Amino acid sequence: MNIIRGKLERFLSEYHIDEISRVYEDTHPTRRKLLVPFIEPDEAYIQRWLEENPDHQNVFMVKERFLPLMVVMSGQSEKES
Repeated sequence: MNIIRGKLERFLSEYHIDEISRVYEDTHPTRRKLLVPFIEPDEAYIQRWLEENPDHQNVFMVKERFLPLMVVMSGQSEKES
């Protein structure tokens, strides 16, 4: 059990979860245009989300209808919206 724990601790001490993102972000912008990132960069994800969600609201499916997050959180009924 101690051998497995030691191997796991050694792996975790050398593992950096953001390394893939850093490699892409540290690439020169001209070269970056030629790459397709394995994981979408945060800035690209944010921009896509803003474009897909006008007025910066999340929506939830309620009885075959989408309601803005503000309506769901305020407790308004479907008839009121």
